[in-house]
Amino acid sequence: MSDKQNRLVPRVYKLNGDIGYLACVHVKKEDITDALYRVLQDDFNDTLEQGRTYPQYGPLDHDEFASVFLLYDAVVGVIVHGSYGDDPNGIEAPGVLGDAPLKEALARFASPEHVGGFYYVKPNYPGRQRV
Repeated sequence: MSDKQNRLVPRVYKLNGDIGYLACVHVKKEDITDALYRVLQDDFNDTLEQGRTYPQYGPLDHDEFASVFLLYDAVVGVIVHGSYGDDPNGIEAPGVLGDAPLKEALARFASPEHVGGFYYVKPNYPGRQRV
């Protein structure tokens, strides 16, 4: 099975006002440039410092952040412009970032003003699911 078959199709959601759209893209560690990695890590550490949402204490260094955020599945939301409609459920948009390899395409969004959010999905208590 190819890597593309293991990826979620990007989805695009209309943002309020004239901001544009949020393109939610399934990423893996190798897709993230160093500059984008720093943006995500800094934002995550700021969130940890607030102490309201995650059980970790921060800040997390480079390797600690990778072990939390990039170990399983991650989605990065980047601000894009275009005409994708206003369906509140979003639309699938496989070519939203263009034809370039994903790492190259995401490099254009390696600043805080271009990142609209991100999240990771990983199992909680992986040993318990066998019970």
